[in-house]
Amino acid sequence: MRMRKFVALIASVLLVLGVFPARPAAAAETQWWLENVLSGWCLQGKGPQQPVVMDYCANDTTGVWYLRPVAGPVNDYTIRNGEYPNQCLDQHYGSNGSTATTLLRMWPCSGVSNQTWVIEPPTDRGNTIRNARSRWCLDQSHTNNNTVPTSTVVAYPCHYQRNQQWLNY
Repeated sequence: MRMRKFVALIASVLLVLGVFPARPAAAAETQWWLENVLSGWCLQGKGPQQPVVMDYCANDTTGVWYLRPVAGPVNDYTIRNGEYPNQCLDQHYGSNGSTATTLLRMWPCSGVSNQTWVIEPPTDRGNTIRNARSRWCLDQSHTNNNTVPTSTVVAYPCHYQRNQQWLNY
């Protein structure tokens, strides 16, 4: 019991000193359009329990995403769609629930770790968006030697190239 109190005291001191930044208690959602740096296309939600896709950026609610802070590290968020407000960006796991797949879809928001995304600071021009559970990044697929964008967006091991960089506005 004494050790637990000691650890809590040390954590409190480090928090006060700013070593571990605290998230504000009632942090608000932030509205984003997520534009891929390489293609200039935006992430779009196409319906409940459907894969997310990339398309030309349009000023409509299917391309609006709301980042809601989750308890824990400062840069962790759930990403919810503007057109379908109860649907969150979700990295699908296989039938056994423990094997990550590349499939990204909109799924009912439930707060599970495969719906938690880490917004990492820009590496070149844009932010990298990494899944908290798999640690894979949001990645727009390209063909023809990475020069022709496709409508496919996946979770893929992070390599921090421009097709994994996202502008927000």
